[in-house]
Amino acid sequence: MRNLGILCSASLVAFSLSCGSGGSGTPAVPNGSATCILPDCLKYLATDCVESGTCATQTDLSTESYNTCYPNGVKEIVDHNVSTDIRTMTVKKGSSTCFSTVFDGNAVYSGAGGIITIKDGSGKIVATARYDDAISYYLITCTGAQEVATDPSCLNVWPTSILTTSQCEEGGCTP
Repeated sequence: MRNLGILCSASLVAFSLSCGSGGSGTPAVPNGSATCILPDCLKYLATDCVESGTCATQTDLSTESYNTCYPNGVKEIVDHNVSTDIRTMTVKKGSSTCFSTVFDGNAVYSGAGGIITIKDGSGKIVATARYDDAISYYLITCTGAQEVATDPSCLNVWPTSILTTSQCEEGGCTP
């Protein structure tokens, strides 16, 4: 199993994205829960693209780029530019883009206040996210709205679950 620690902690973040918590057949909970109240810009983001089933990840060890595939057709494609440490994740279902993220891995993983930019399927910025080590919460700012702290329980809720660690085994997965 890979543990990318993406959005999970200070070293976390990011959408290093990917993989979500679907991994070993444990799908993410869609749209929030009793303890996790997501801002609307994330709560309704790509609800038809929630990963499910046992996933497989194919990693390029020279760049740390990877693809993660789920049996329901959802794919997470992560491109890592090793020169700049910029990481872009695109989530697709079939040929349709569900949403994407981009962030500077150095800033995000170091806890230096790195920002993750979240875009909808059309490429429009819908939110930014950052991890606050002091309170162990992700801080989400929907475009045009106030910043809100998300409860740690949100790490298992779609779409924030995609920012956390992956439970996917290495295997075949092409974009």
